[in-house]
Amino acid sequence: MNLQLLEYSKKIKLHTVDSTSKYAAENSVEAGSWVIADEQTAGRGRGSKTWHSEGDEKVIFSGKIRIENPLQPLSIFPLLVGYYTLLCIEEVFGKNETLSLKWPNDIYSGKKKLAGILIDSSLQ
Repeated sequence: MNLQLLEYSKKIKLHTVDSTSKYAAENSVEAGSWVIADEQTAGRGRGSKTWHSEGDEKVIFSGKIRIENPLQPLSIFPLLVGYYTLLCIEEVFGKNETLSLKWPNDIYSGKKKLAGILIDSSLQ
């Protein structure tokens, strides 16, 4: 399996954007790139919900990775991303009994949602 992850040098920083995911798709960013914004006015949530985010307490970004010849079915990928994102949060902020992962990919602290992860895939 060949996997190209996000590269810090390929960061695209925006002040305001309707959706980081939409920006990445419409501007054909290359694999390894990630789009980060201070404010997102029409991000996508689950189903037809929108996600509006602004302020210093939010991390709003979309990234594009490339997986060639995956060894595992891609359907498991969203579960892995949610799980490893939770582990990263615990690594930075310490273990916390109130942190939980609501499958497949929402992260909560108690009843408060901290993160939602959406994954789009396409064949090229």
